[in-house]
Amino acid sequence: FHAVSHNLNKIFHMLPNGALWLPPWEIMAVGFFMLNFIYIKFLIIWRVASASAGLDLVVTTDNMNRCVCNNYSFAGFWRSWHGSLHVWIVRYMYVPLGGKTRRLLVVWPIFVFVGLWHDLEIRWVAWALLNCVCLCIEGVFLMGVRKSVSLARYRTASWWRYLSIFASVANIYCLMLSNLAILYGFNGSWEFVTAFVDAPPPATRAEIVTCNLVAFWWLACGVTLMYDIREREQSEGKLKRF
Repeated sequence: FHAVSHNLNKIFHMLPNGALWLPPWEIMAVGFFMLNFIYIKFLIIWRVASASAGLDLVVTTDNMNRCVCNNYSFAGFWRSWHGSLHVWIVRYMYVPLGGKTRRLLVVWPIFVFVGLWHDLEIRWVAWALLNCVCLCIEGVFLMGVRKSVSLARYRTASWWRYLSIFASVANIYCLMLSNLAILYGFNGSWEFVTAFVDAPPPATRAEIVTCNLVAFWWLACGVTLMYDIREREQSEGKLKRF
């Protein structure tokens, strides 16, 4: 599974047209479960290391504060992923570069640095830039909604929650795409999207629409559960920024 998903873009180009065809829902499943595989891989590595340190009475930072499937925002996701690295970046890069007052600018050099720190490959640059673009769009959008006086009176309306769920699902799509760039780079990520949005024959238009509607409904159910988890945490006094 890891070998196929990691080299999916290469496989598509190595074989003649039509030699390998996957229905849209399988393409989406490969992307989703690949991200979960990466999460589980690092979770095991970091938890084993943390347990080993605990035997020597060394308290370590929890690198996985929340499950990868329990995130719907870029800011929240990166606060909970690799907690120790996040603390280091905030202390030695984010704050010295300007912190909150310039956060939409400082994320660019930070993400590019982290990407190239992982590996000197263009796919990591693609990952960094896609995350920066989406993070900035999310930040500007949320800032506009929070400061808008005209929208303030609608936040208690029953339909506001459903609108928030819709926006969160769209954000999850972007979150998945930007992180799959680690595997596929710029071109491969775009081809990955077209594989389930505008899949070539023998996929039918009805199959593509049905696949995307089911995926949207499934993610919307997940976001509803995420909202409930955060509301319960807030009622219990657990103030988390992710």
